[in-house]
Amino acid sequence: MHRKVLFKNRWLTVVELDNWFIATEPTRSKNNMAVAVLPYKKVKTSKHYENKFLSRFELNPAHMTSLSHQASIITGACETGDPLYHAKMELLEEGGYNIPEDRFKFLGIVSPIKTSRTRLYLYTVQIYRTDIQSAIQGDGGTHEQKEYAKWIDRNQMIAAKDPYIHTIMLRAKL
Repeated sequence: MHRKVLFKNRWLTVVELDNWFIATEPTRSKNNMAVAVLPYKKVKTSKHYENKFLSRFELNPAHMTSLSHQASIITGACETGDPLYHAKMELLEEGGYNIPEDRFKFLGIVSPIKTSRTRLYLYTVQIYRTDIQSAIQGDGGTHEQKEYAKWIDRNQMIAAKDPYIHTIMLRAKL
């Protein structure tokens, strides 16, 4: 196999591997692992129960036509190699819920694009009325200070541009 590093800095490495171009983000995760979590709750309406979803509203410059927050899934790097632990921590940091690990449902692993080595571990977790939401901590990043989490309905989730939302909703049959 022919392997050549075309570009490397502290944020990104681009490698040519037999005429494929592979990008990695070394600062996100040393092991190219990340997690995505979709919290949901069942809410009673006048006729039936429906799911509401906790979405993270973030600025996504690569996908924006205007500078506005977009519905995203809760995600984060997986530094230690324990995806379930990091899913729990990301939900606490970005959603404000401290939920026991045994309530998380693992939905498999996806690779965002074929030219990336990142493996994204997908989870969903049901939030109950008895679960208390605390203040959202974030990780201290500049952008996270302006981001927020909000419960939205299924149609709003389906309209979101984040493909991980759709993958988790389909796999979990939500």
